[in-house]
Amino acid sequence: MERVFFPPKNVVVFHRHSAPKQSILQPAKQPVQLSVSCPVPDKPTIKINKEEFSVEQKEQKEKNDEKELLSLAIQFLESFPFDISHFSHFSQLKKNYPSYILTIMDSETLPPISISQYISRLFKYSGASIQSVVCALILMVKYCDCLPNMILHSFNIHRMFVSCFRVASKIQDDTNLSNKSFAKIGGIELKEMNALEIDICVGLNFEIIVSKEEYENMLNVLKTKDYLHLGINVIKHSMKRKQH
Repeated sequence: MERVFFPPKNVVVFHRHSAPKQSILQPAKQPVQLSVSCPVPDKPTIKINKEEFSVEQKEQKEKNDEKELLSLAIQFLESFPFDISHFSHFSQLKKNYPSYILTIMDSETLPPISISQYISRLFKYSGASIQSVVCALILMVKYCDCLPNMILHSFNIHRMFVSCFRVASKIQDDTNLSNKSFAKIGGIELKEMNALEIDICVGLNFEIIVSKEEYENMLNVLKTKDYLHLGINVIKHSMKRKQH
C-alpha cells in the first residue's frame, strides 16, 4: 500500500515548475511613508543695546549710521575757514599770499569738484569702509600737526584727503583696490598717488596706526562738532595776505 504524505497546515509548498505569486522576501503591502513636518525657525535676531533687531533691520541700521557718519565727515572738512575757491590758479594764491610755501599737496588749478562730492565719490567707488574715512580724518589732523606751516585750503584739501584715505584704507580694510584704480577714482595720475602716499607716511614718521582712543575721540568730535578742541594747527593759523 502506497504511503501518502500530507503536508502540515499553514505551510506553503511550491512545485518545481510553479512560480510563487509573490516573493516571501517582499512585503505584502507598500510601506507606509511617514511625513514629518519640521517647524520653520524664526529669523535670527541680534541684541543691540538691549533691543532686538532682525537681520534686515540691522543692515538698514548700519546703512543709516554709515550715511550719517559720512555726512559728519563732510561737514568736518567743509568747516575749515580758508575758502579760496575764488582763485582759479595757484599763481593767484601765491600772488596774494606770498608767504605761503608750495607743497606736494597743492594742486596748480582749483579742482572742478567740491570736497563733499569728492569724498562721496571716493567712498562710493573705492569700496572702502566708513571706518577708513574716519581714520583718514585722523591722519589729516596728525599730518597737519607735524607740519606747523601746513594750512588746509581749496587747492590742497582734495589731494590731502585722497592720500590719507589711501593710507587709511590699507591699514583698516582687509581688501583694497590697487593704487592705479584708486588714483583713477581720485582723478590723479598713478605717480602722483604713489608720491602723495609716501609723503603722508614720511610726514607722519610712518606712525599711521590709529588707536582706539583716537578713533573714539574723532567720533565724538564729529558728533559734537567741537572742532577747535582737536588742536589742529590749520584752524589756529592764519595766512598773511599781501599788504597793498
